[in-house]
Amino acid sequence: MKEGVEISRDVLIENIKAKAVEILTEVQQEYSQLQAIYLWGSVLTDDFDPESSDIDSIAFVDEDTDPELKGQLNNRLGQALPKLRINLLYPSALNGEAPKAITRFVSAESLLYDLPNWRHVAGKVFDKTDFALGKVDLESVIDDVRTNVRNLMERRIKEDGEKYPIKGLARLCYLIHQRNMPFKVFRYGDLIADSTDETREVCEKIMMIKRAGYPKGLIMDNLSLFTDFLKEV
Repeated sequence: MKEGVEISRDVLIENIKAKAVEILTEVQQEYSQLQAIYLWGSVLTDDFDPESSDIDSIAFVDEDTDPELKGQLNNRLGQALPKLRINLLYPSALNGEAPKAITRFVSAESLLYDLPNWRHVAGKVFDKTDFALGKVDLESVIDDVRTNVRNLMERRIKEDGEKYPIKGLARLCYLIHQRNMPFKVFRYGDLIADSTDETREVCEKIMMIKRAGYPKGLIMDNLSLFTDFLKEV
């Protein structure tokens, strides 16, 4: 870009995505254990803020891939493009075996439900029905996400207030909303607008906590609301 010439936000975002695709394609070609790489998350929606949002990607990996590869790759990716990061997705976790890597924090069923919304970057093209958990119906996905969020609430919020349980709650609300609308991509920007009498208060609190940067105190102030919600839905 020439000095003094401004570009629009949309062009800036497209440039960021193009750069991310270029870098991730190089990485996938270099590491044979990376079966495929996809962009996912806010970078594919208008939730994305080029100033502050992470540029998230997921790699489907061989089962024997060392989990430490994630840290190595993220160091490299972050140097090439700030905020570009990758998570590893293991086939065993997508076929109903023990969660590991990203599926310890985000339900495998939820990830596969959302897979059609991801942007393929490099390697093999996967369909959610390639995996056992991708064949379950929406109610089963909701049940599994609910269980996952309950576990995260117990294991993480009470320890250090991490944001994963709140993000899980957001996805749970999104899936509940999907009962009554056509398939659509998850967007925080839609969470309150799509809410029902059952989910509205929780969605409002999720957005308040997100905008505040997930402070532990604010999460703990609403913990009873969240735990009661998880018992009722």
